[in-house]
Amino acid sequence: MYKIFCSSKDKIEPISALLKESSNDFLFKNFYLLDTLSSTQDFAYDLILESSTLEPSVIISDVQSGGKGRKGSTWASPRGGIWMSLVFDPSLKIDQFFFIVIMTSLLLCSIIASFIDKKTGIKWPNDILVERKKIAGILMDTQIQSGNKSTIVLGVGINTNNDLQETCSLMSKSKSSKYEITTIKHENLGISINKEELVTKFLLRFSDYLLRLKEVSFRNELLNKYKRMIEESSKDQQYTFTSGGKPFIGEIVKVNDDGSILVHKLLEPDMNELIRIESAFNIG
Repeated sequence: MYKIFCSSKDKIEPISALLKESSNDFLFKNFYLLDTLSSTQDFAYDLILESSTLEPSVIISDVQSGGKGRKGSTWASPRGGIWMSLVFDPSLKIDQFFFIVIMTSLLLCSIIASFIDKKTGIKWPNDILVERKKIAGILMDTQIQSGNKSTIVLGVGINTNNDLQETCSLMSKSKSSKYEITTIKHENLGISINKEELVTKFLLRFSDYLLRLKEVSFRNELLNKYKRMIEESSKDQQYTFTSGGKPFIGEIVKVNDDGSILVHKLLEPDMNELIRIESAFNIG
Protein backbone atom coordinates (compact mmCIF):
# COMPACT_ATOMS: atom_id res chain seq x y z
CA MET A 1 0.00 0.00 0.00
CA TYR A 2 1.38 3.36 -1.05
CA LYS A 3 0.63 6.68 0.62
CA ILE A 4 1.07 10.11 -0.93
CA PHE A 5 1.11 13.21 1.25
CA CYS A 6 1.19 16.35 -0.86
CA SER A 7 0.60 20.08 -0.68
CA SER A 8 -1.29 20.21 -4.00
CA LYS A 9 -3.12 17.75 -6.25
CA ASP A 10 -0.91 18.44 -9.28
CA LYS A 11 1.96 16.68 -7.49
CA ILE A 12 0.08 13.38 -7.32
CA GLU A 13 0.04 12.53 -11.03
CA PRO A 14 3.84 12.12 -11.51
CA ILE A 15 4.09 9.81 -8.48
CA SER A 16 1.07 7.83 -9.64
CA ALA A 17 2.77 7.38 -13.02
CA LEU A 18 5.94 6.27 -11.24
CA LEU A 19 4.07 3.68 -9.20
CA LYS A 20 2.46 2.26 -12.36
CA GLU A 21 5.95 1.63 -13.74
CA SER A 22 7.24 0.07 -10.53
CA SER A 23 7.42 -3.63 -9.76
CA ASN A 24 6.01 -5.38 -6.70
CA ASP A 25 9.35 -5.15 -4.91
CA PHE A 26 9.65 -1.37 -5.35
CA LEU A 27 11.21 -0.09 -2.14
CA PHE A 28 9.41 3.15 -1.33
CA LYS A 29 5.91 3.24 0.16
CA ASN A 30 5.39 6.80 1.42
CA PHE A 31 5.79 10.00 -0.59
CA TYR A 32 5.87 13.50 0.91
CA LEU A 33 5.62 16.16 -1.81
CA LEU A 34 5.85 19.70 -0.47
CA ASP A 35 6.26 23.26 -1.71
CA THR A 36 8.77 24.55 0.83
CA LEU A 37 10.82 23.05 3.64
CA SER A 38 13.80 24.21 5.61
CA SER A 39 15.42 20.90 4.70
CA THR A 40 14.21 17.52 3.44
CA GLN A 41 16.84 15.95 5.72
CA ASP A 42 15.35 17.64 8.80
CA PHE A 43 11.86 16.59 7.72
CA ALA A 44 13.10 13.00 7.40
CA TYR A 45 14.53 13.06 10.93
CA ASP A 46 11.21 14.32 12.26
CA LEU A 47 9.43 11.42 10.56
CA ILE A 48 11.81 8.94 12.19
CA LEU A 49 11.28 10.45 15.62
CA GLU A 50 7.51 10.44 15.23
CA SER A 51 7.20 6.83 14.09
CA SER A 52 8.87 3.64 15.30
CA THR A 53 7.65 1.75 12.22
CA LEU A 54 8.35 4.23 9.43
CA GLU A 55 8.07 2.67 5.98
CA PRO A 56 10.63 3.56 3.29
CA SER A 57 9.83 7.14 2.30
CA VAL A 58 10.65 9.81 -0.26
CA ILE A 59 10.55 13.49 0.69
CA ILE A 60 10.66 16.05 -2.12
CA SER A 61 10.42 19.82 -1.73
CA ASP A 62 10.22 22.42 -4.50
CA VAL A 63 12.32 24.80 -2.39
CA GLN A 64 14.59 24.42 0.63
CA SER A 65 15.38 27.44 2.77
CA GLY A 66 18.17 25.64 4.61
CA GLY A 67 19.31 22.76 2.45
CA LYS A 68 22.07 20.63 3.96
CA GLY A 69 25.51 20.28 2.40
CA ARG A 70 28.66 18.46 3.36
CA LYS A 71 30.49 19.52 6.56
CA GLY A 72 27.52 21.58 7.74
CA SER A 73 27.48 23.85 4.70
CA THR A 74 24.29 25.16 3.11
CA TRP A 75 23.08 23.76 -0.21
CA ALA A 76 21.34 26.46 -2.26
CA SER A 77 17.96 25.04 -3.21
CA PRO A 78 15.79 27.44 -5.24
CA ARG A 79 12.74 26.46 -7.25
CA GLY A 80 13.47 24.41 -10.33
CA GLY A 81 15.92 21.94 -8.83
CA ILE A 82 15.37 18.49 -7.36
CA TRP A 83 15.73 18.43 -3.59
CA MET A 84 14.86 15.15 -1.93
CA SER A 85 15.67 12.79 0.89
CA LEU A 86 15.18 9.04 1.00
CA VAL A 87 14.51 7.19 4.26
CA PHE A 88 14.98 3.42 4.35
CA ASP A 89 16.41 0.41 6.16
CA PRO A 90 19.45 -0.62 4.13
CA SER A 91 19.38 -4.31 5.19
CA LEU A 92 23.17 -4.27 4.92
CA LYS A 93 26.03 -4.57 7.37
CA ILE A 94 27.30 -1.24 8.65
CA ASP A 95 30.66 -1.69 6.91
CA GLN A 96 28.76 -2.00 3.61
CA PHE A 97 26.89 1.30 3.92
CA PHE A 98 29.50 3.08 1.83
CA PHE A 99 28.30 1.08 -1.16
CA ILE A 100 25.07 3.09 -1.00
CA VAL A 101 27.11 6.25 -1.60
CA ILE A 102 29.00 4.60 -4.44
CA MET A 103 25.82 3.27 -5.99
CA THR A 104 24.02 6.63 -5.77
CA SER A 105 26.98 8.54 -7.20
CA LEU A 106 27.26 6.25 -10.21
CA LEU A 107 23.50 6.23 -10.71
CA LEU A 108 23.31 10.03 -10.71
CA CYS A 109 26.19 10.24 -13.19
CA SER A 110 24.44 7.86 -15.55
CA ILE A 111 21.01 9.49 -15.34
CA ILE A 112 22.24 13.09 -15.60
CA ALA A 113 24.36 12.13 -18.62
CA SER A 114 21.21 10.80 -20.30
CA PHE A 115 19.73 14.32 -20.22
CA ILE A 116 22.77 16.23 -21.48
CA ASP A 117 25.31 15.43 -24.16
CA LYS A 118 28.28 15.84 -21.84
CA LYS A 119 30.44 13.56 -19.73
CA THR A 120 29.75 13.39 -16.01
CA GLY A 121 32.29 12.58 -13.33
CA ILE A 122 32.71 12.13 -9.59
CA LYS A 123 34.92 14.22 -7.33
CA TRP A 124 35.80 12.22 -4.23
CA PRO A 125 33.83 11.24 -2.32
CA ASN A 126 30.45 11.98 -3.93
CA ASP A 127 30.22 15.32 -5.77
CA ILE A 128 28.77 14.88 -9.25
CA LEU A 129 30.49 17.05 -11.86
CA VAL A 130 30.03 18.17 -15.43
CA GLU A 131 33.20 19.70 -16.88
CA ARG A 132 34.65 20.30 -13.39
CA LYS A 133 31.51 22.07 -12.17
CA LYS A 134 29.28 20.59 -9.49
CA ILE A 135 25.81 19.63 -10.66
CA ALA A 136 24.62 17.30 -7.90
CA GLY A 137 25.53 16.17 -4.40
CA ILE A 138 24.76 13.44 -1.90
CA LEU A 139 24.54 13.56 1.88
CA MET A 140 24.11 10.27 3.73
CA ASP A 141 23.40 10.06 7.46
CA THR A 142 22.72 7.02 9.61
CA GLN A 143 20.14 7.09 12.39
CA ILE A 144 20.63 4.34 14.98
CA GLN A 145 17.33 3.38 16.61
CA SER A 146 16.51 1.08 19.50
CA GLY A 147 17.75 -2.47 19.07
CA ASN A 148 20.68 -1.20 16.98
CA LYS A 149 18.44 -0.93 13.94
CA SER A 150 19.91 1.46 11.37
CA THR A 151 17.89 3.84 9.24
CA ILE A 152 19.54 5.65 6.35
CA VAL A 153 18.62 9.24 5.51
CA LEU A 154 20.02 9.92 2.04
CA GLY A 155 19.83 13.49 0.78
CA VAL A 156 20.09 14.11 -2.95
CA GLY A 157 20.32 17.56 -4.51
CA ILE A 158 20.34 17.98 -8.29
CA ASN A 159 20.66 21.30 -10.09
CA THR A 160 18.15 20.74 -12.86
CA ASN A 161 15.95 23.64 -14.05
CA ASN A 162 16.89 26.07 -11.29
CA ASP A 163 18.31 29.38 -12.49
CA LEU A 164 22.12 29.22 -12.39
CA GLN A 165 22.63 32.89 -11.59
CA GLU A 166 20.12 32.80 -8.74
CA THR A 167 21.68 29.64 -7.34
CA CYS A 168 25.18 31.13 -7.44
CA SER A 169 23.88 34.26 -5.70
CA LEU A 170 22.30 32.20 -2.92
CA MET A 171 25.53 30.26 -2.46
CA SER A 172 27.50 33.47 -2.24
CA LYS A 173 25.20 34.86 0.43
CA SER A 174 25.49 31.67 2.48
CA LYS A 175 29.29 31.71 2.10
CA SER A 176 29.18 28.16 0.72
CA SER A 177 30.55 29.12 -2.70
CA LYS A 178 33.78 27.10 -2.65
CA TYR A 179 33.39 25.62 -6.10
CA GLU A 180 31.88 26.30 -9.49
CA ILE A 181 28.43 24.92 -10.10
CA THR A 182 26.20 24.32 -13.08
CA THR A 183 22.69 23.06 -13.83
CA ILE A 184 21.26 20.58 -16.29
CA LYS A 185 19.29 23.39 -17.94
CA HIS A 186 22.43 25.48 -18.38
CA GLU A 187 24.34 22.56 -19.88
CA ASN A 188 21.31 21.83 -22.06
CA LEU A 189 21.58 25.22 -23.82
CA GLY A 190 18.91 26.79 -21.61
CA ILE A 191 16.27 24.16 -22.33
CA SER A 192 14.41 22.81 -19.30
CA ILE A 193 14.11 19.07 -18.78
CA ASN A 194 11.29 16.97 -17.40
CA LYS A 195 12.18 16.75 -13.69
CA GLU A 196 9.52 14.14 -12.98
CA GLU A 197 11.06 11.87 -15.60
CA LEU A 198 14.46 12.19 -13.95
CA VAL A 199 13.05 11.47 -10.48
CA THR A 200 11.17 8.45 -11.82
CA LYS A 201 14.29 7.00 -13.45
CA PHE A 202 16.31 7.59 -10.33
CA LEU A 203 13.89 6.06 -7.83
CA LEU A 204 13.12 2.99 -9.95
CA ARG A 205 16.78 2.21 -10.52
CA PHE A 206 17.77 3.09 -6.95
CA SER A 207 15.23 0.61 -5.60
CA ASP A 208 16.47 -2.10 -7.97
CA TYR A 209 20.15 -1.43 -7.24
CA LEU A 210 19.63 -1.41 -3.48
CA LEU A 211 18.26 -4.95 -3.64
CA ARG A 212 21.26 -6.01 -5.70
CA LEU A 213 23.72 -4.57 -3.19
CA LYS A 214 23.38 -7.82 -1.28
CA GLU A 215 25.29 -9.49 -4.13
CA VAL A 216 29.07 -9.48 -3.71
CA SER A 217 29.60 -9.45 -7.48
CA PHE A 218 27.42 -6.36 -7.89
CA ARG A 219 29.21 -4.51 -5.09
CA ASN A 220 32.56 -5.31 -6.70
CA GLU A 221 31.31 -4.13 -10.07
CA LEU A 222 30.22 -0.81 -8.59
CA LEU A 223 33.42 -0.41 -6.58
CA ASN A 224 35.68 -0.97 -9.60
CA LYS A 225 33.74 1.55 -11.68
CA TYR A 226 33.79 4.08 -8.83
CA LYS A 227 37.54 3.66 -8.41
CA ARG A 228 38.15 4.32 -12.10
CA MET A 229 36.01 7.47 -12.07
CA ILE A 230 37.68 8.88 -8.94
CA GLU A 231 41.16 8.18 -10.25
CA GLU A 232 40.21 9.79 -13.57
CA SER A 233 38.93 12.87 -11.77
CA SER A 234 42.29 13.39 -10.11
CA LYS A 235 43.92 13.90 -13.51
CA ASP A 236 42.07 17.14 -14.25
CA GLN A 237 40.49 18.10 -10.91
CA GLN A 238 42.54 19.81 -8.22
CA TYR A 239 42.02 18.48 -4.72
CA THR A 240 42.80 20.26 -1.48
CA PHE A 241 43.07 18.06 1.61
CA THR A 242 43.94 18.60 5.25
CA SER A 243 46.26 16.44 7.34
CA GLY A 244 47.11 17.28 10.91
CA GLY A 245 45.05 20.43 10.54
CA LYS A 246 47.22 21.69 7.66
CA PRO A 247 45.85 22.07 4.09
CA PHE A 248 47.76 20.82 1.07
CA ILE A 249 47.16 20.24 -2.63
CA GLY A 250 47.22 16.54 -3.37
CA GLU A 251 46.71 13.98 -6.10
CA ILE A 252 44.77 10.76 -5.59
CA VAL A 253 47.00 7.75 -6.16
CA LYS A 254 44.65 4.97 -5.12
CA VAL A 255 41.07 4.39 -3.99
CA ASN A 256 40.86 1.70 -1.31
CA ASP A 257 38.10 -0.88 -1.06
CA ASP A 258 36.56 0.92 1.91
CA GLY A 259 36.29 4.17 -0.05
CA SER A 260 39.25 5.87 1.61
CA ILE A 261 42.02 7.19 -0.62
CA LEU A 262 45.79 7.42 -0.74
CA VAL A 263 47.14 10.77 -1.90
CA HIS A 264 50.51 12.37 -2.31
CA LYS A 265 51.28 16.01 -1.81
CA LEU A 266 52.01 18.29 -4.73
CA LEU A 267 54.20 21.40 -4.63
CA GLU A 268 55.88 20.32 -1.39
CA PRO A 269 59.29 18.80 -0.56
CA ASP A 270 57.80 15.58 0.85
CA MET A 271 55.48 15.10 -2.10
CA ASN A 272 56.33 11.40 -2.40
CA GLU A 273 54.83 10.68 1.00
CA LEU A 274 51.52 8.82 0.74
CA ILE A 275 48.76 10.05 3.04
CA ARG A 276 45.57 8.14 3.79
CA ILE A 277 42.38 10.26 3.67
CA GLU A 278 39.35 8.56 5.17
CA SER A 279 36.75 11.30 5.63
CA ALA A 280 35.12 13.97 3.52
CA PHE A 281 35.89 16.30 6.43
CA ASN A 282 39.52 16.21 5.24
CA ILE A 283 38.78 17.63 1.82
CA GLY A 284 38.47 21.29 0.90
